[in-house]
Amino acid sequence: MGGEKYGEMAAYLAAKTFDTIYPERKKKLMKQFLSEVCEKMNSEICAFVEVNKISQMGTTVAIIAFDKKEVFICNVGDSKIFQHSAGKLLQISLDHVVPTYDDNKPQLTQNLGISKTEFVIEPYIAKGEYTDGDRYLLCSDGLTDMVTVEAIEKTLNEQKSISCCANELMQQALANGGVDNITIILCRIKKKRWIFK
Repeated sequence: MGGEKYGEMAAYLAAKTFDTIYPERKKKLMKQFLSEVCEKMNSEICAFVEVNKISQMGTTVAIIAFDKKEVFICNVGDSKIFQHSAGKLLQISLDHVVPTYDDNKPQLTQNLGISKTEFVIEPYIAKGEYTDGDRYLLCSDGLTDMVTVEAIEKTLNEQKSISCCANELMQQALANGGVDNITIILCRIKKKRWIFK
């Protein structure tokens, strides 16, 4: 989070914790797993804050998970998840922010790094179906504050490779100011086709 010190450490701890817990997903329903992993990531960040006597640090999080038929998403904060399908870009995550009616950046209502005694985080979790060729974009506000949704959609509609699209979006954000950290993860669904001989 740009407004907090040690944001990169909070993000690292969240990712490391997720990686450690990820094998447990097979033992639980995906929605339960995502809720519990957010709680665990938050606890690890808060423990680091307490041990190292840091006043405050935090990170947003956006997660996507696939099984054979469905896609699950989870987010805390304002890092976004988009689905690009049939030429249309749709935000499928939920921003945890207080709406503003001026040019000021909306304030977060939730993020990882909040003590349980202060606030209980409530991750947004949803599921849906996917089709062959769908693309999913996970990104920080370093991209969406600099590049409009319309411009992102146009770039994804140009039918370039995943890496080319991601690089082009990064360059657009940098060209428009690049005032915040920019994180971009772009993936494309490619369903397995069974061939019988």
